Amino acid sequence: MGFIALSLTYDLISPPFENPDEINHAEYAAFIAEHGRLPHLLTDCVRLSFHPPLYHALMAPIAWATHVDTEDVMVNHRLNPDYQSSHVILLHDDPEETFPYSGRSRFVHIARAMTVLLGAVVLIYTHKLVHLLTSDAGAALVATVTVAAIPQLQYISASVNHDAMAAALAAAFIYYAVLLVHAPSLLLGVLAGAVLGAALLVKSSLLVLSPLPFALWLIHTNRQHARVAPVVITSYAVAVTIAGWWYVSKQCSGVTCFRLCVSAKARGLATT
Repeated sequence: MGFIALSLTYDLISPPFENPDEINHAEYAAFIAEHGRLPHLLTDCVRLSFHPPLYHALMAPIAWATHVDTEDVMVNHRLNPDYQSSHVILLHDDPEETFPYSGRSRFVHIARAMTVLLGAVVLIYTHKLVHLLTSDAGAALVATVTVAAIPQLQYISASVNHDAMAAALAAAFIYYAVLLVHAPSLLLGVLAGAVLGAALLVKSSLLVLSPLPFALWLIHTNRQHARVAPVVITSYAVAVTIAGWWYVSKQCSGVTCFRLCVSAKARGLATT
């Protein structure tokens, strides 16, 4: 509860679109809500559309329910002339930004609150993982409190940003990967694969976690070693089934996509 309270405090005191990349994540979600599809990398010029879409697809219903589209997110912003002293990028004199909020401000604050809940999932799996590894309730509690006290986790969980969801799914996957080696079952393999697949649809950098089940299987030397192999294979098959389409369909990566899109707009080729 302390983590949620502190994160919601960050939410309330931080004006909309002042958090890292928040306006661009909001644009991505609003585009999905407005058009009912993912943005095309080279014609729609959605700045973060080279990132996997799961987080933004989850936030899109909030944009739809609050009647916020891409234009609402991206226009009518004014730069703060006192940025050097205040470090606040935009002017925030819009009545919509006053509680109980409306328009794009309401969308941002509701999306932030949902992201706080995703951040709390990190704590759940931190506790479960440490308890699994140590069988020590005290150690699990200390680890959970330590993670909950990290200011950056509180702050980023109170942002429209996919990092909290990525951290939550990473923590869950590590837990299930360790568990499936300790107590292998086909159902657990499917669950671990589903979590990995979801993680890869949130942030592509989580590919670094992919070798974990295989590595744990290699170092697992007890009598269940042979039982683990089909479970590990199942987990990878499920993950590829869930997330493979995104990586096959990617046409470019990083800032290259946006530069190509801007160039297309300049030539009159982009559609939006």
